[in-house]
Amino acid sequence: MKQLLLSLGLLFASQTVQAQDFYHSVGVGYFGSVVQYAYSDALEDVDATLIGSMPLATYKASLGFDISRKQTFALSAYPSLGGTLSRETRNFGFALPIAAEMYFGDIDDTHFKMALGATFARIRYDSFFYTEVASVFGPSVGIGYQTEIKDKLIEINANYVYGLTSSPMIPEGATVTKDVNHGFSVQFLYSLTD
Repeated sequence: MKQLLLSLGLLFASQTVQAQDFYHSVGVGYFGSVVQYAYSDALEDVDATLIGSMPLATYKASLGFDISRKQTFALSAYPSLGGTLSRETRNFGFALPIAAEMYFGDIDDTHFKMALGATFARIRYDSFFYTEVASVFGPSVGIGYQTEIKDKLIEINANYVYGLTSSPMIPEGATVTKDVNHGFSVQFLYSLTD
């Protein structure tokens, strides 16, 4: 009986997922974050907003599963490194988004896509008074579009991250009334898969 159920399960899986392929791309991106926090302690009452951003070099790796001729499901990772340099400062940052993606079209043709996943990033926030390096981690949602330009696949993605991490700018023991961070990213990718 177990063998029959296993055989039926494998037969069903082979009918619903027709192919499995690996795809990869390289490109550039931009990651930004907005932190809004408010607290009070014995010394001060603070209500502030900090903005951080960095350009990134991005690599995309996807394992795609054909569901039908018009839909593909993929598990993707977008490891990214970057930062900014100036005379006064050097800022190194990274972003590590992973996502489950649904492609409305073939993964290696023109398509729209939607994604759900999670992102972990390290980013630097600058203000008039101080600089802080912090982490952003949380669930993410994204959309994307891919098309051919001169027989080469070009992809653009936009993502939003709802940050679950707390702000390092808040001193220990303070009474916190607001602590919210949001992340966002845009990526332009060039497919390396033939």
